[in-house]
Formats: sequence, structure tokens, C-alpha cells
Amino acid sequence: MVWNTSHSDQKVEREINTAVGSPYSLLDRIIKGGIGSPKLNIISASEELSRLLYVNQDRHQCSIELRPKGIIVHLKSRLDTYALPIPYYKLTLYKGDKDVFTVFKDQHKIKVEAKDARVKTFFKRILDEKTQYSSLS
Repeated sequence: MVWNTSHSDQKVEREINTAVGSPYSLLDRIIKGGIGSPKLNIISASEELSRLLYVNQDRHQCSIELRPKGIIVHLKSRLDTYALPIPYYKLTLYKGDKDVFTVFKDQHKIKVEAKDARVKTFFKRILDEKTQYSSLS
């Protein structure tokens, strides 16, 4: 489910934390070398996400945040911010042609450009975290 996170809502925070875990502490963020991706240019998205994104004519971008049990894809549409929490067990990543990565969760799909080496490294970290989480479960 895509959540509107523009305003602080305890129920929404609880649902997101249940799905992908609580945010990392400051010390953990430092140890991991950061938990957020650079801005990612969105090439295409599933229908529900497209309706949110294509309301405005700005560049369509997202960012990804690592959590202990999954990731959160953050999207902006006009003045609102949306979050798509994806637990590792529902996360599927594909690397396509010409530096394109596709992130899947159930019916949601986001295809992003990965021309920068930092972006490719971040997606490798996501796969490493998913593998590590799966081996601990």
C-alpha cells in the first residue's frame, strides 16, 4: 500500500515500521555508510504510482531508504510525499538494459535509471541486505 507521509500520523508510522522495521539509529547509519539512495529518475511506474506521479509536470524522481526488514520508496507529487514500504520477502529487483533497474512489490513497479556508479552500488547493497535478512530469518 502507498502511504501519504506528508503529515505525521502515528497509525501510518506504525504500519510502515511493522512492514519494514523501525528506522536505523544514528550509529547504525554511520556504520552502514548511509541508508539512503541518491535521487533516482523514474522511467515508468505501475498504474497506481503513475497516477500519483503524473499529476505534476516536474521531473519524476524517487529515493530509496534502507530499513532492517525492507526498503521504503519515497515519492513526491506536488506538495505531498508518499511512501511505498517493501519488505524484503516481497521485494524483487531486475537489472535491465542500459543501466535500468526495476523494483517490484506485488502489483507495484518502478523502473529507474542507474547511470551513476553510486546508484548501482546502492542497488547492490539492497541485494546484500536482502540476502543477509533472508539468511537470518
